[in-house]
Amino acid sequence: MLTPCSHRAHPARATPSLPWDDGDMKARRGSYTSYGIGCALVWLVILAITSVTTDESKRRTIRMACAGWWLGWLSATTARYVYPPPRRWLVPPEPET
Repeated sequence: MLTPCSHRAHPARATPSLPWDDGDMKARRGSYTSYGIGCALVWLVILAITSVTTDESKRRTIRMACAGWWLGWLSATTARYVYPPPRRWLVPPEPET
């Protein structure tokens, strides 16, 4: 497991261990996928309840909030998988002596 490094300089490794290469990506992806499915279910319930119990103005407001939330979720998901983490998180800790 990688830990954040301090302000000390660390020698570079020939083949750095990247977070997406550590074998735990499947487990993390599964948990994030579960989070996404859970959010979809919650929004489905919210939209179903508001479609039955509120007027058109309120339904439009709720639909816009839902669309905005999903655009933010999509943006964060894209950033999580496309952009690499900062180098400071990839540097291994110094060995204990």
